[in-house]
Amino acid sequence: MRSHHPRRLVLFTTQRSGSTWLFDVLRYGGAKVYGELFRDGIEGDSPFVAHDRVRYAASDHRTTVRPLGVWRYLQYVYGDGAEPVVGVKLMYRQARMVPEALPVLRAMGARLVHLVRRNSLDVLVSEAVARQVGIWHTTTDEAQPASARVELPPDRLVDALRALDQRHVKARWALRALAFPHLTIYYEDLIEDESWFPRVFEYVGLPWLAEGLRSDLVRRAASSHREAIINYEEVRQILQAADLGHLLRGGA
Repeated sequence: MRSHHPRRLVLFTTQRSGSTWLFDVLRYGGAKVYGELFRDGIEGDSPFVAHDRVRYAASDHRTTVRPLGVWRYLQYVYGDGAEPVVGVKLMYRQARMVPEALPVLRAMGARLVHLVRRNSLDVLVSEAVARQVGIWHTTTDEAQPASARVELPPDRLVDALRALDQRHVKARWALRALAFPHLTIYYEDLIEDESWFPRVFEYVGLPWLAEGLRSDLVRRAASSHREAIINYEEVRQILQAADLGHLLRGGA
């Protein structure tokens, strides 16, 4: 069995880390991309991904003895080879819920991209803003919502940041334990340097787009945390006391 299969892609990450944006870019490059197929429940997924595969939770394969059921489900998802690349998302939490998923993907020769957002405070702010405005993603042809400001709960802030960082560490341990070949990319690097995208395309088995980067999604991050966080001064003092002041962006 080959160590890599050029058609099978898995994006391993956590929420609010730019996974939908990255998959939208890959979709323009010719990949067929699915959302969080191992997510709880069977409700609808993002409109920016394919929907012709049911989630694992709603599939007949879930009742098959694992890991055989997971293997058969992923064979069903990846299909019969009609597309050059087929990608699925696997969030950290879903990898814990279905622990066979990563070993099965490794055995199938999937190409894994580990997407990490370095700044955990940005993750928390992004999630809080999305929940407040009720919009998780916006497109270039939609009216953009007014900039939202959020209040972060001070008593849980440090624990939440450290828990998120620990999830990244455990994800790296899991990949190392499985000897799972992968490409680690950082959301901030993709934002700051578009030359990362041709490397990602080459790794997953797609030619880079002659017209360059394309996506229907709009990134909505505020230019600074002072601008985005209502209780910024309180947050600043808490983070500096916890030796996490480096997470503050744009006007500490």
